[in-house]
Amino acid sequence: MSLKVDFTEAEGFPLIELGLYDVVCTKVEQKESQAGNQYFQFDFRIVGSEWNGMFAPSIRNMIDAKDKNYYLKQTLEALDYQVSGVADVEPSDLVNRRAKMQITHREYQGKLVADVGGLYPPDDDFQSTRPTESNEGASDEIPW
Repeated sequence: MSLKVDFTEAEGFPLIELGLYDVVCTKVEQKESQAGNQYFQFDFRIVGSEWNGMFAPSIRNMIDAKDKNYYLKQTLEALDYQVSGVADVEPSDLVNRRAKMQITHREYQGKLVADVGGLYPPDDDFQSTRPTESNEGASDEIPW
C-alpha cells in the first residue's frame, strides 16, 4: 500500500537567528565515531523567546582527545556539572540542565545553518517556561 505525500514545501527547520539563547540539555549519549573514537553528543532545545521548543545545534565532545578533554570539561561546567581529576560522568545526570548557547551561522552543503558559538552557565533571568501573555502559573518545569 502506497501513501501519497506532498514534499513541495519540505525545506527543513528555519534558520535560528544569531544570538544568545537559554537552552536545556534534552539528551546526552555516549557514541563511537566511524574512526572508533568515543564521544558524548549533547542535544539541546531553546526555551523562551520566539524560538521556544526549537532544537538547538548539538554539541559533540570527544573523550580522551588530543585536547585532553578541555572542550568536554567546558561543556560540563556550562551545565553546572563540576569535574576534576579522573571523574565518572553519568550522561543521565546532565539531562534537564540549563545553559546559555551562543548561536552562530556557518555554511553547510551550500546552505546557511545554525551552529554553536559557545556554551555558558545560565544566568539569573533564565527563561524556563513557554512564553505566555502573563507569567501567572509559570514554573521552572521544562515543558517537554
